[in-house]
Amino acid sequence: MEQRILQRNMEIVPIRMYFSERQLVKVELGVGRKKSVGDKRDTIEGREADRDVRRVMKSSGGYD
Repeated sequence: MEQRILQRNMEIVPIRMYFSERQLVKVELGVGRKKSVGDKRDTIEGREADRDVRRVMKSSGGYD
């Protein structure tokens, strides 16, 4: 499983953690593709744009 993940540019992500009946911690894992550099930049730009809009709305009182 580790070799496939490394070869195909995938990563393991913990989805859920819970305790079993015997008080053991179990972790449900998922496998997904890694984000490309361009996708990461798009996400950051979107987050900053939302933050700027909220800042302007807060400073103007939310009314135009």
